[in-house]
Amino acid sequence: MHQVLEISIPNGTVRINSSRMVFASAVLENSTTMRWEVGKSYFLSDLNIIALVGCNAQVSLRDWGDTLVNSCITSCPLSLDSGNGSCSGIGCCEASIAMHIPVYSISANQVVDPGAGPDPNEPNFFVYIVDQASFYFDTNMVTKGISNTPEALPAMLNWLILSNSSACSASTNASAPSSAPECCSANSFCKGYNGTTADYDGYRCYCSDGYEGNPYVDGGCRGKYVVLPPFQIIRLFSIVYIQ
Repeated sequence: MHQVLEISIPNGTVRINSSRMVFASAVLENSTTMRWEVGKSYFLSDLNIIALVGCNAQVSLRDWGDTLVNSCITSCPLSLDSGNGSCSGIGCCEASIAMHIPVYSISANQVVDPGAGPDPNEPNFFVYIVDQASFYFDTNMVTKGISNTPEALPAMLNWLILSNSSACSASTNASAPSSAPECCSANSFCKGYNGTTADYDGYRCYCSDGYEGNPYVDGGCRGKYVVLPPFQIIRLFSIVYIQ
């Protein structure tokens, strides 16, 4: 389960707390695998990365068919300067996540004797799936271990209503809006995503041009602008002209 931090209906996103994964580095070259999963209607956005914190280790991200998505590897000198550092391979590495699916398997292993790093007593290394903009590496995360690594960091999900979306518009042009049962509000329409945003088909609901709010509830799309009757417009211009 993931804690929900923020929901954006217009963007079709959910911001969650993604828990830290702790891998033991006790056995050289033996790989340990963990599963990272959200509900099937959700999938990771392109804003996320997989990040590994630790010395002389490798992390691999695989899809549900065990195909490698991405990986990265870290190394460490015998000493690290304290303070903020770049996550570029020294004590920390990161890799993009290009596939839009709800389930990944994550494996990590030590590639060099952990005693070759700055803290031979640290028995673990740490993996995050995280929104790249929310990840900041500090060398204390390596030199001082688990007490200096966050228990969770934000990750960004997209969602789709899983269905054959052939009845839905392929664009946000709502001049001839298509209907879907979940688009409950008047002045709403559905937009289809056929394998372009996720690796399966579905759609989302949006408010039509000139409206904003929640298209998933009755009366949820409200007008952005006040439309004055013609006689009120004439009266308004008369007042402005006289003044």
